Amino acid sequence: LAGPWAGLMVLTYVGQLGVAVLRAKLLRGPQIAATLLPPALSLLAVALLWQNREPSAQLALAALVLGTAVAAGGQLMLAMANLNRALSWSARLAGEMLKTSWPFWLAGITVAALYRLDVLMLQWLLGAREGARAIGYYHVATRLVESGLLLMGALVAVAFPAMSALGKSRKREIRVVYVKALRGAFAMGGVACVLAYALGGLAVRLQAGEAFGPSTRALYLLAPTLILVLISSLSASLLTAVHRPYTILKITTANLVINALLNLWMIPRWGFAGAALATTAAEAFGMVLLLRQASVSLRTRD
Repeated sequence: LAGPWAGLMVLTYVGQLGVAVLRAKLLRGPQIAATLLPPALSLLAVALLWQNREPSAQLALAALVLGTAVAAGGQLMLAMANLNRALSWSARLAGEMLKTSWPFWLAGITVAALYRLDVLMLQWLLGAREGARAIGYYHVATRLVESGLLLMGALVAVAFPAMSALGKSRKREIRVVYVKALRGAFAMGGVACVLAYALGGLAVRLQAGEAFGPSTRALYLLAPTLILVLISSLSASLLTAVHRPYTILKITTANLVINALLNLWMIPRWGFAGAALATTAAEAFGMVLLLRQASVSLRTRD
């Protein structure tokens, strides 16, 4: 997304602000419509372009930008309509938001590094040729797991604004929402894990073909993260709702260090399967820390 395509990032963030408003007001219908806008418009634009032109990466990116631009405008319009007021700019408010959000920025950077570190270390520890093969197998598995997490992320999208709306002074009510969300996470994550083990081999073959059969091994090792990441996300949402961003930053940083150390030990021994095992172990470590801190926050008297 270099050069002119970098504008796609800005458009995406603009649209996400609109979706965030709809989530904060717990508006289910408009939120669903706003969330479905970008993929629907992008797929439609790609389909229309490919009817008249040869498929190419440039056309796909152009369609993506067009769909995202229209979607971002639509998302903002939906948000403004439900706010019943026009959006206004305040330099002071923007400065306060930037000052408050910097721990979340750093936490986001560490999480992004966490989810890309294993690919870099596969290349570095296994060499160019073997590393490229391992990355291919590993990528197929991670894409399937990420798809599952995106589907289950709907639970976090509902629970987070519900907890945030209560404020940090109403921890008893937040506890009720959090516990209900955790039960849902165990149920949804458990079903997803069972499906991954039962249908993982079929899913790999359908997505990448028989040549990527070894990816199934990585998928089985990564399957528990369908529960671990969902619980971690809910716990991080609770810590955000009670205004503990520095705790999240510390835990994500510790998680990144643990993941790097595990990769250093496991990848030379087991290749891409070692990277998958290291990821699952690191996610379990992070989940335990987040759960513990969430519990501590809820035990504090109102």
